[in-house]
Parts: sequence; C-alpha cells; structure tokens
Amino acid sequence: MQALTERFLRGFPAPMRWRGLVVALAAGLLVWVQPLFTSAHAYIVRADPAAGAVVHTEPRRVQIWFDESVQAVFDAVRVVNQTGQRVDERDARIDAKDPHLLECTLQPHLSPGLYTVEWRVISADGHPVSGDIPFRIAGAASAPGGTATGRGQAETAPAQATRGYVPGPDMVVIRGLSYLGVAVSLGATLLITAVLAGMAGVQRARRRLRWLRVAGSCALLVGVGLSLPLQTRVDADIGWGQAFSPSLLGLMLSATKFGHIWPWQLGLTLALLALSCFALLADRALTRWDREQVDEAPTVAADTYVLTRVWLGLLEISICTVAAAVLLCQALTGHAGAETAPVWPVISDVAHMLAASVWLGGVVGLLLLAFAGDRRIWVSALRRFGPWAGASLVVLAGTGLYAALLHVPTWYALWRTSYGRTLLIKVVLVFIMALLGALHFWLVRRGHTLSAGRTAEVGGAPAETTGEAPAGSTGAKTPTGVDRLPRRLPTLWMEAGLGVCILAVTAVLANLPTAMAAPGPVDKTLALAKDVQARVQVTPNVLGVNRLVVQLTRDGKPDTDVQQVTVTFTMLDMSMPNETVRLQEHHPGRYTARGAWLSMAGHWRVRVHVLTQEFTDENAELQMVVGSQSAD
Repeated sequence: MQALTERFLRGFPAPMRWRGLVVALAAGLLVWVQPLFTSAHAYIVRADPAAGAVVHTEPRRVQIWFDESVQAVFDAVRVVNQTGQRVDERDARIDAKDPHLLECTLQPHLSPGLYTVEWRVISADGHPVSGDIPFRIAGAASAPGGTATGRGQAETAPAQATRGYVPGPDMVVIRGLSYLGVAVSLGATLLITAVLAGMAGVQRARRRLRWLRVAGSCALLVGVGLSLPLQTRVDADIGWGQAFSPSLLGLMLSATKFGHIWPWQLGLTLALLALSCFALLADRALTRWDREQVDEAPTVAADTYVLTRVWLGLLEISICTVAAAVLLCQALTGHAGAETAPVWPVISDVAHMLAASVWLGGVVGLLLLAFAGDRRIWVSALRRFGPWAGASLVVLAGTGLYAALLHVPTWYALWRTSYGRTLLIKVVLVFIMALLGALHFWLVRRGHTLSAGRTAEVGGAPAETTGEAPAGSTGAKTPTGVDRLPRRLPTLWMEAGLGVCILAVTAVLANLPTAMAAPGPVDKTLALAKDVQARVQVTPNVLGVNRLVVQLTRDGKPDTDVQQVTVTFTMLDMSMPNETVRLQEHHPGRYTARGAWLSMAGHWRVRVHVLTQEFTDENAELQMVVGSQSAD
C-alpha cells in the first residue's frame, strides 16, 4: 500500500493540463444543463370564458383561476379581437379575497367573432407564466368544434397554450455568482475561525482568506445587484436594455414578493461586505502588533490589543449571521418559500445551502492556500477540513432527501420530469465531489502516516515540520508522503470545478417547476377484503379530464360478485366539494369511467366503494398527488 500511495502521488499530470480539463468539464456541464424545454410554475384550473368555448351571451369580464397564488404585474391580461385590437378595460387585477383568481373587465357591446385572452402572471415561486385562451362570441359563424355554453363555463377549461420562463445563461450566471459569493464568504470564515484555529504561523494565511472573503462579498453584491433587473426582465418579458427602467424597477419592488425581499437581501450583502472589510483591517492591526511584541517594542496597550481580538471575534460571528440571513432571503424567494406551510421547507433549504457553502467555500479557500503560503499550513488545513466536509455532506444528504420527498412525489416523476432529471444530475455531481473529498482526506492522512513512519526509522524530528534532516542522518532532507503531495493538487481543482457546476445546476433547478407538477399516472393495488383486491388506475393524473379504471379480483380471478362500484375524490389541500363517480363495467371485474373530477393540482384522497351482490360494503382508500401537466 505504501508503494502504491507513493506511485499515485508521483503520477499526477502537470497542473496546467488538469486545470484545462477542469475548465472544459465545468463549461461542458454548464452548457449541458441548459434546459431545452419550457418550464411553467402556475397552471390554470378553469377559466370563464373557457378555452375554445362559444358563448351566446356577451361576457362582461374574464376570470382565470390558477392552482396557486399568483401576482399580476406588467399588464397581466390583454384581450384582443381578430384584428389585434384590445377590448379589455386595462384593469387586470388579483381578486382581493382569492389570490388564485385573475380577472379583468371587458368593454361593452363586443361584436361576434373570435377573441383571445393573453395572460401573464408571476407564480408563487417568483417565476413568470403566460398563455392564451381563445373563445368565440356566437354570431353569424361559430367556431368548428367549439363548446357552446351559456356563459362559457365548461366542466373543465385548462388553457390550451401555456408558456413558462426558460432559464437562460444570464439567469444561471447571475444566480450562480450569488451562490458562489455566499459560499466563498462562509467557507473562508470556517477556515479562519475553525480549521486554522490553534495553528502557529497562520497570520498570512488568515489574511489571504480574509481577502478572499472580501472578493466573495463583492461577487455576491454583483449577483444580488443584477438580480433585480434580471427578475424585471424575466417577469416583464423585455430585453436588458429596458430592464433598468426606474419605473419598471419601482413596480417590481412594490408589487412582487421578490421585490419586497430584495432590499433586505441587498442591505445584508452590503453589511457582509462592510464586516469583511472591517475584519481585514482589524487583522492587519493585530498582525502588526504581534510582530511588535516579538520585537519587544509594543506600541499599543494590552487592553487595546485584547479588545481588538474580542472585536475581531464578534466580527466573525456577525459575518456568519449575516451570510445565513442572505441564504434565508434566497430561500424565501424560491420553491421553499412558495410552499403552503413554508417554515420547515425554508429552514431545510437554508441548512442545505449553508452546508453546501461551507463545503465548496472551504475547497476554494484551500486552493488559495495551496498557491501561496506554507506547505505545512496547507496540508494541516486540508487534513482538518475533512471532518467539516464530511459533516456538510451529511447535512446535504438529509436536507436534500427532505426536499426530494417534498418536491418529487413519485419515482415516475423523478425519471420523467425536467426537475427530477436535473436533480439526478446534481446528485451525481455531489457524489463525485464527495469521492474526491474522501480521496484528499485519505491522501493527507496516508501521507502523514508515511511521514511519521519514516521519522521513526531515522529517529529524528518530523521532516514535514522542520524541513531539515534529523540528527544522525546523512544530512539530506528526508522525503515523506506529505512532501510528495503536489501543492497544486489536481483533484482539488476538480472538486472545486464540480462545486461550480453544482451551483450552475442548482441555479437551473431553482427556476424549474417542481416534479409535483407531473407525478405521472397512478397504478395502485388495494385490499378490499381478505381475498379481494382492487387495482386502481388514474391516467394521466392531471387536473382536467382523466380516465379511471378499477380492476376487481378475487383469489386472482375477476370478481363478478359486484352490484356497484363508486369512487369518491376528496381534495386534501383545501375545502372543496367531494366528487363521486359511478363506474361502468366493460369487462368482467373491470370498471371504467372518464371525466373531469380532478379540478385542482395537489393532494387527493381516493375512496373506492364496492357494493356486493349480498349488499355488503367493501371499502379501501389511497392518497395521490394530482399534477398540473403530463410529464415530458
């Protein structure tokens, strides 16, 4: 094993080649994760007039119900006739009593013909969704195949055209820059306060890390500063040239959830930058005073020296607190903040991002120490950072599993939705990064063991500590496993590069609808009695029209001892009337129905009731998640 370790340490390729490989890998993954699909976050439950409806009474307003709370800004509804002329009163609004309802008033005396409702809203997680709802006012001609209704209220009326925001390179870069800035700030703080604690001769290393933290705070400031015009550009569907319009920015700040949180995030970022600069100045003063004490020419009083050290410690605590608050702002504007009960999802999201920041930021800090400073300090820091990285991985795994259970309802959704597949990419990258971290920890520990063994052989002081040959030796410097560890460890570059790729994937993931939007068809088998089973299938399991099949078997054979089969649907997320449907027998033991009983995305309870020929009741229940759209 010793020979294998030494051969591995000697066999690293040139650093420049490894750096090129890391850059190419990061660029390739960044391009690869760019989604080639349209993502939407809020979906229409029904509309009045409905999509494709033919109305015989002139409507006075347009109403659209969504499956979640929405925000209406930037001309949320436009109703145009066949010639493109607007016929609405330009008064689009969210109903004061129902945040799911978007409505506007139509002009009076509309002539018969085709009209199109062009809507655009901001969903609960801060991302825009738009679409078109065509309807026709009956007159001399009617739309072929249109659904004639008295007021346009169909049993179900999802929008036929729904468009969502496709995360572009600007979104990935700006969001990724914000994540990287927080990560570098927190990782550098961990190295300064915990990893390097108690080590001698680390003043220069700490100062470099504090400079790195200032750079991270600046990157965060740029990311947060650009996030407001970015969100304005995305929500208003405009170009970057218009995104800095004061009127649009003001509307964004006053009328959206993101705009309400953004000033807090900006203030916290400025505070983080200021605290990082103050800590750097205090560190420079302490370093100078320490040098003066060594030279026995102190120019500062002892109490001032102690108070400055206390002040520096308080600054470090404040920096950690402010950085965590920035992560809280990011969680509140993401998927976690859009949950119906957001407390625990937000806490979990903050813990997840905190652990990721400590890990990635620590790796970036170790890279800085590898390029400049004492080898002994770098190797010791690398060894001490291992347990912190391991603890971060445990937190990442726990909170990541919680988020997956919250946002990915089925295995089908994990493999068949854009959110699920992107999540799998992130999991694979984290796993590879964890393997590299474990490799580094093993290399350093193994190198330290080799170093101790060789010291015992020559009977002198550790060579990695003194850098000199022990007494009684030939005078040559003793090579050790740690000494042979490349200062620019190539796999450390790979670990940092993978961390940046993970941030890019996270930026994409934060802008996709969760897999709750497409849980996939339901196919479950329930036990009705000791020897009777019911196989329940709901396809495609989205709001609107679905096909329901109940297959009854007794001892593995079709059950024909049945008078009636009914299924009752109950919405669990909000108070709604139950929907009960009676199924028709198409084959022995096979009962089917088709209809629009599922009028809302979310959690439903399905109760199967079977009445036998002997007038006995057999019941069973299941719970399922109804989606807003079919999986890709």
